[in-house]
Amino acid sequence: MSTRKQWGTMAGLAAMGLVCAGALAQEGQPIEVKPGERTIEFVPKDIPGEIVRFEIPDWSDPEIARVGEMLVGSYRSKAPVQQHEGDGSAEVWVHIAHTAIEGLPDALYIEAHRADAPDRPYRQSFAQLSKAGGRIHLRTFEPARFVDGLDAYAGFWIIPDQFPPLKREQMIATMDIVLQESPDGVFEGASRHAYPTDLLGAMEMTGAIRFDGETLAFADRGYDAEGNLVWGPPEGEWIEMVREDYPLAVRQSETGLTILTYPGDFSRYPKDGDSVRFAYTGWLWDSGKKFASSDDDGILPEVTWPVAKNTLNWAWEETVQDMALGMSRRIISPPERAFRARGWLQKGVPPMARIVFHLKLVNIDPPQENAGATDEHGG
Repeated sequence: MSTRKQWGTMAGLAAMGLVCAGALAQEGQPIEVKPGERTIEFVPKDIPGEIVRFEIPDWSDPEIARVGEMLVGSYRSKAPVQQHEGDGSAEVWVHIAHTAIEGLPDALYIEAHRADAPDRPYRQSFAQLSKAGGRIHLRTFEPARFVDGLDAYAGFWIIPDQFPPLKREQMIATMDIVLQESPDGVFEGASRHAYPTDLLGAMEMTGAIRFDGETLAFADRGYDAEGNLVWGPPEGEWIEMVREDYPLAVRQSETGLTILTYPGDFSRYPKDGDSVRFAYTGWLWDSGKKFASSDDDGILPEVTWPVAKNTLNWAWEETVQDMALGMSRRIISPPERAFRARGWLQKGVPPMARIVFHLKLVNIDPPQENAGATDEHGG
């Protein structure tokens, strides 16, 4: 990359608030990246942050605990699931985690995504297990008062104690499913009536669930105003899933970062002198409000490999060093590693804000300008 091109890119990054303070005042010193090294921490530790965790209360009742532990886990669809509006079919994963919601004991967080899009869940919701009339109820809730939905918290099923403080008044109750247990230990239940929804073009929705601790089956269906099926399996059919470990990697650094690395088939890593570009999104951790995105800004940050110290936001610098082409990562960053006391007021980021970033390495260019660019699609 030419000096002019590099400084032009750095100026663009500075305008986006993604360059560390002082990065434009002097050249950062490249670090040594050893071949094959996959965990490199070079960011100064003199300003460490803290990983914030909240205690998840124990289950309130032994019977609820038994049912909850049967549900919690990751599940893979046994067969490809038909997607909405002619998008074909795809393998689907569902993750269920026990989490904490003030005023809503025995709460669950549920996330569903296609196998080929683990960082972009198509469904995120909450539920609660409760007892009434001697039976276990599964009540479902849709999030409210989240300006940008729950996008910021994709992947939090694996770190449910790192959700921001959640409250009952942030949720809208939808279905109430009474669970009945069969003699062979299978729980099953269905919603007693349809409830309003605008999910994927439907007007009303019903739901049903069946599980035994090793398998899970759903039969959620959306209907239009005339009662026609918009999405979901045909009447009488289920989406059947099997419990299976999911390879979402979690790393928690000494500097206070939590880094989630999504799985994939990665074989192309940047080499010294390459120019790399990243797609990104940033959210406020406490509200889920999106404040910046390459999709919205139309700018893909570009840096020379290896990334020089004080070139990028410190949380980014610590995260990108061992990334490969096409790799996605989610970062929960303390304020000390993000925008610190200055915030980013133009974008609505207050001082000392905890941040969630999503990064994806989308392009690698070799050192020669305009020669043989390689992107995540192999182009």
